[in-house]
Amino acid sequence: MFLRGLVGVTCIAIIAAIGAYFWDRQQARIEAAQAKVEATRRALDETCYPALARVQQGGDFYEARRILDRCEAIGWKAPE
Repeated sequence: MFLRGLVGVTCIAIIAAIGAYFWDRQQARIEAAQAKVEATRRALDETCYPALARVQQGGDFYEARRILDRCEAIGWKAPE
């Protein structure tokens, strides 16, 4: 009877350890994906806002428009 309980507890511990391992891996993936999204957003802001300012100020329209077209294709939205 004692051996049955010991085997049961061991199985539960192994299942919990496996679950914790995969939970940590999934959390690391989620954090990496969030960091990538944030880095992309920052890069777009650093590229797209200056191009928008150049268009609004009447600067090099064609070059800035090309950059803005690329920004909008990626999903960046100009503030209204």
